Amino acid sequence: MNLLVYNGKQERYGLEIQKRTLGRLIRFRENQEFWSSHRSITPERNRFLMKTLDIVKENLLFILGLGALALVRPIMKMTGIMDLIGQQFGSILMTILISLAWLVIVLIKKPASPVVILIFAGMSYALYAVILSGLISPLLDGKLQGPLTNPFALVSVFAINAIWGFVVGFIAKTLRR
Repeated sequence: MNLLVYNGKQERYGLEIQKRTLGRLIRFRENQEFWSSHRSITPERNRFLMKTLDIVKENLLFILGLGALALVRPIMKMTGIMDLIGQQFGSILMTILISLAWLVIVLIKKPASPVVILIFAGMSYALYAVILSGLISPLLDGKLQGPLTNPFALVSVFAINAIWGFVVGFIAKTLRR
């Protein structure tokens, strides 16, 4: 039985939506059973999302500061300091040092949810790095380079840095116990 909620009353309906996609006519029939079994936002998930947003709002400056701290690595790369250490070794060393700095700072501050904070710190670093790359690469190389030139690279920058934040946040949460 198909039902439609209209002005607070449930009425029977049979709704066929027709759309043109790439020159073909697609017929789609909505029914209550399909939508009731495929709800993406449950009350539990909604509470989790709201809690996460509250944590981010309360710690926004802290998150942005941790993300800015990680800018040491690309700045060292742009200034040539990384070449003195060795490009590959320097990148790994700076990642470890930034992770340790994040870990120590989070352990000292003792926020409610270090995992969420460090995931968003990693994502804020990704945003800073993308913006910095977009501003500096045309000045240094004469053309735009970096993740802004490739959508897949842009997504991967955010994903990798979110994972980095998750790993460090998980370590912080484990060490706090």
